[in-house]
Amino acid sequence: LSRENGHERAESMLGLYHFLFEKAPLEEVIQPTDLPTLHIIPETSELNVLEKQLRLTTKHTMRTQLIPFVEPEYDVVIFDNSPNWNKLTENSLVAANTVLSPVGCDVGTYQALKTNLTTVTEFKEASQLAYPGACQTSSLLNSLLYILLHEQ
Repeated sequence: LSRENGHERAESMLGLYHFLFEKAPLEEVIQPTDLPTLHIIPETSELNVLEKQLRLTTKHTMRTQLIPFVEPEYDVVIFDNSPNWNKLTENSLVAANTVLSPVGCDVGTYQALKTNLTTVTEFKEASQLAYPGACQTSSLLNSLLYILLHEQ
C-alpha cells in the first residue's frame, strides 16, 4: 500500500514502530497520499523489530496506543496485514471493529479463506472480541463455494 501511493522506503521515513516504541509524534509518522482524504503510516525497515516488540508486550498495544490518537481524526482506519499470522496481525484484530479479507474466486482461495476465517473466529472467541455486523462464517463460505461451482 505504501509503494502504491508513492512512498518508497527511505531511511529517514518513520513508521508504526517509531510511533509505538520510540514515541515519534503521530503527525510525523502519518503520510499524505495522492488522494486528499487518504493518509498512511508506511511500512518501514523496522517492521520485523515492530513484530518482535509486539511479542514482548500485551496484545492490546495498537488498541491502547494508536487507536485513541487516530480515531478522532479519521472515520476509517485500515490495517493492511500480510496473510501470515503474527503479533502484528493479532494487534490489528484486537484494534479492529470489522475484518475484511479480499479474495479471488478459485478453489485454492476458498480453502485458504476457510482456514483464515476459522483462525480469525477462534482468535476472536479466545480474545472475547466483537465485530459488529460481521456475517456468519459458514454462510460466507457457502456463498463463495456456490459461486465457484457455478462459474465452472
